[in-house]
Amino acid sequence: MPDNKKNILNIGAGEKPMEEAMNIDILDLPGINKVCDVRYGLTFDNNSFDEVYADYVLCQIGETEHFIKAMNEVWRVLKPGGLFHIKVPDARFPASFQDPMDCRYFVAETFDYFDKDHYRFQKFHYNFKPWIIVSVENEREDRLYAILKKP
Repeated sequence: MPDNKKNILNIGAGEKPMEEAMNIDILDLPGINKVCDVRYGLTFDNNSFDEVYADYVLCQIGETEHFIKAMNEVWRVLKPGGLFHIKVPDARFPASFQDPMDCRYFVAETFDYFDKDHYRFQKFHYNFKPWIIVSVENEREDRLYAILKKP
């Protein structure tokens, strides 16, 4: 009988680790399985995970090279067809600017730059690996929830 259990990576788990997931964070907190900083790479094999979660992580990666590295590392460790779940503040709302650790801002159209079929991905050569945008929606008025899929 096949094992239907998904391998899940939770990046920046902090004080909210997920059950049944590999929880990583830059701090060694209770429930963290591995101390790791996605800005410098992930110490997992290629195609290791079915799903990756990053809640309020990408908005705190300031350096462009670190941001590109983080996005491409998530792509690398996801299996083909794997999903990347992202939550970030919506920059259209003032609340997205209140956290002093947030230094990268997102609107729904920001995700066009990751979508392999969108002209923005094709025109601007930022070196992101190609994604398929499954959805981008307002989870809450001031928060975006995006799901990207590795082709």
